[in-house]
Amino acid sequence: MKSIQPPVAYPAGLEAAERATAHIAAARAHFARAAAHIGQAARQMMAERRRERARRRQIHLLARLDERTLKDIGLHRAEIGSLADEMHGSSERTRRQAGSHYVSPLY
Repeated sequence: MKSIQPPVAYPAGLEAAERATAHIAAARAHFARAAAHIGQAARQMMAERRRERARRRQIHLLARLDERTLKDIGLHRAEIGSLADEMHGSSERTRRQAGSHYVSPLY
């Protein structure tokens, strides 16, 4: 049978120091989780910004094409924004695809 050990007498203030150490460790863990969430949010914001810039660049390039070229690729000027939204995942794809190229629903 084991003998029961009497409680250890800690020097004055040691228990308070242990509690403070535990509190600091918990605060560090909380800070690390918060920093991870902030980092994740920043990465998501940057990815969204890159997608939006690519979308605007595509709109700009398509808008520079003349009517005949747009017609040749099966696109009307009014569809440029919609096409860019579809290509960058901002809206549901509604156009038929031939390979990897979009084709106007009129075909």
